[in-house]
Amino acid sequence: MDGNMPIKDGLTTTRELIDWNAGLNRPWTLKIVGCTAYESPEKAQEFIDAGAIEHLTKPLNKSALIEVLEKYKIIEVSKPSR
Repeated sequence: MDGNMPIKDGLTTTRELIDWNAGLNRPWTLKIVGCTAYESPEKAQEFIDAGAIEHLTKPLNKSALIEVLEKYKIIEVSKPSR
């Protein structure tokens, strides 16, 4: 979730999506990764407080993104066999 979206900011959208998802009776939970151009612990904490599972700084580092996606079982990257 991008922190600086033009119509509604990412923090508000994250809160709304988490609240919406909580009202549904689903066997899974919504996982949102916050993303901003700011490298401050305060910005990261704002996203966590809004309901995001993690915060990444732009420009995104591919290995950091894959690490987060694997950590929360969003994707599974198979390692090449040798």
